[in-house]
Amino acid sequence: MKNIYKVIARFFMSVESPLMRVVIVIPAMLIASLIFIISIFNNPFSDFSNGEIIDYLVPVKGKVDLSKDIYYYKQESVEVKSEAFGQVEIETWDGILYVNPTELEKDPHPMPCFSTAFDSRFVLGTTQGGIDFLSTITDGILVSFKLIFVTLFSFLLLGISISIVTEYFNTKSIVFKSIIIIFSNIQKVLEAIPILIWVLLSIIFVGYFSDVNDEQKQLVIFFLFGIFSSPALSKLISAKIIELKDEDFVYALKLSGISNFRIIFYHIIRYFCIPIILLQSCYIIIQTLFLDISLAVMGLPFNRGLGVLTKHLEESSYYLDRRFLVITIIIELSFIVSFYYAAKYFESRSKT
Repeated sequence: MKNIYKVIARFFMSVESPLMRVVIVIPAMLIASLIFIISIFNNPFSDFSNGEIIDYLVPVKGKVDLSKDIYYYKQESVEVKSEAFGQVEIETWDGILYVNPTELEKDPHPMPCFSTAFDSRFVLGTTQGGIDFLSTITDGILVSFKLIFVTLFSFLLLGISISIVTEYFNTKSIVFKSIIIIFSNIQKVLEAIPILIWVLLSIIFVGYFSDVNDEQKQLVIFFLFGIFSSPALSKLISAKIIELKDEDFVYALKLSGISNFRIIFYHIIRYFCIPIILLQSCYIIIQTLFLDISLAVMGLPFNRGLGVLTKHLEESSYYLDRRFLVITIIIELSFIVSFYYAAKYFESRSKT
């Protein structure tokens, strides 16, 4: 536990400006951590899942709001024309009627933050269309972190594999040399073409598979994105392996009969490359979140992550309340800022 406290203390002290630390970094990490924990527990405050409409009406109390056109009279949608002498003029299918305002009902949405209904608490309120906004946020976060996991898997797998195969092993075997040449050429091809072009080609590629559902298409795009980004990691680990493979301790380990696998992963990777891997992982997480947001803004039909909320909040009639746009942007920025400063911390640790 003491080691955890030390790591947290070092992390916050690595932020150079105390003002930046207090005003931006700490609040961002608290917001991101809290939202992530709520997402893991699938929003325990509400029984309504993402996309489930909270459909009910509430009686009108007091005067009606003439700026809100639609009310309900005996379950029928009516338009309020005027109010005078305690009566309201409404237009129904049967013509013009004059009724008491308390006979009308209204749609309670969008509900304010911390509203309660049906034994559920809507911490961030509801949208104009009657959807629990916190459930929408947490669902988007879980999808985004699934995409992050897929991206990290391909990024780490190929990045570490290429660096180990091309730099550590030196053998006279023709077959193994052929494998090294193949891996080297893969790395050169990935580096030669900008990642943006690779992403666009991936989108075009998955678009040809009509029998694949949207979720699988999205996973394929982010898996390929991890592969295309892997040279950034492989170059750094390759440089570290080149620096260490001729060291005396490596020769001593080989003479002791320790396998190459153990030398690479237990000694070189574990003791010298972990800060580099964590640094690059934080950066690729940030890039994944930006890609998620970018694909949402592009309007791709198979985007389902946190970024898609930004697009929906701008266009959908379900999200007319601009406070939801502000909340979404704050949450997205909180995750990005948290991982950015985590990357800066691991960068400082990799230089020591």
